[in-house]
Amino acid sequence: MTTCTRQKSNVDTVLQVFKENPAKKLYEKTGFEVYDETKTHYKMIRKIKGE
Repeated sequence: MTTCTRQKSNVDTVLQVFKENPAKKLYEKTGFEVYDETKTHYKMIRKIKGE
């Protein structure tokens, strides 16, 4: 039997995605926001919520 536990993270999560990548919409649905962009990418962040 395997037991999994989930721990809360105290760090913001950042990623970058190609502008033409449809996964951007998925990231937005899960709480990511665009904070910057380059010619080819969106830079996205999901900030932790204060407790």
